Amino acid sequence: MLELVITKINPDTAHPTLVEFLSNRPFVPLFFFSPYSLNTWLNNDVKSLYILGLGDEKVLVVYREKEDDLRILFDTPSQKMIDAIQNHFHPKFFSVNESATHPEVKSFYSDTEYQIQIEPVATLKDKRVRKKYNQAIRKNFGLRYESYKPEHVEKLKIFLKKWNTTRSELQNKFSKSENDVHFLELYKDDPKLIGGVVFNEDDIVAYRIGVETIDGNILALFNKVLRGYTELGIFLYVEGMRQLHDLGYKSSYIGPVNNDFKKQFLKDAGATEVYSYIIHNEFQLRDEGKYLMRIF
Repeated sequence: MLELVITKINPDTAHPTLVEFLSNRPFVPLFFFSPYSLNTWLNNDVKSLYILGLGDEKVLVVYREKEDDLRILFDTPSQKMIDAIQNHFHPKFFSVNESATHPEVKSFYSDTEYQIQIEPVATLKDKRVRKKYNQAIRKNFGLRYESYKPEHVEKLKIFLKKWNTTRSELQNKFSKSENDVHFLELYKDDPKLIGGVVFNEDDIVAYRIGVETIDGNILALFNKVLRGYTELGIFLYVEGMRQLHDLGYKSSYIGPVNNDFKKQFLKDAGATEVYSYIIHNEFQLRDEGKYLMRIF
């Protein structure tokens, strides 16, 4: 009988382990299919990542021990793997998340993630974007965009504290800055980070950071701006896309579209359906689909 091999991924040494695991799987263009996003969002004080092996089958799971909530990421598990996980962990909630393969089960939920083309944004092909960008230049005299450097981190932390107190609860009800801070603690000195900060005199008022994906494109991880500036989000986005365009990148994965801002850039976008389904549930949930689809 095959034995379930359990490897808990230590956050301090997780990155190379996750790179190896993801590199040995078919690439899927999703926000969480990156060691950076996995380790930042899903491997911290309240969530842990594990690699589970059963014979030749290996799956990556995120487990919230306090809630007894376990999710398999990216893969459709065999029945033998499901049985082995249930026999060992006995999770009260057990599901598959972030799968790009249409499930064969009767009941499932789906969402859409997007891949935008960089060149149209960088060259202001869309008249509406061009108008807003020019408005940002005209109304916000003195803003400057600088490529991200580790020396920016202390001012970025000050920016994030300000962002917490000025953000719109309605527009950013699911947005938090804890992950930004955690990411900077883990990766601030990583030379592979590609991003920039916007200064108003000596203060940072906006920033964005991305990382290269396994397929050679860019994954957008963070984009934040302070309120009170005219079309600052557009300014940040265009300057960031120009930076990527100059570096030779063609497209950027931006995850699901959960706000009106991202909708402005979907004209030339590619779309990937993301599927999730419940294997076992002992929770009394008002909206099981909403609970299922939120893993971070």
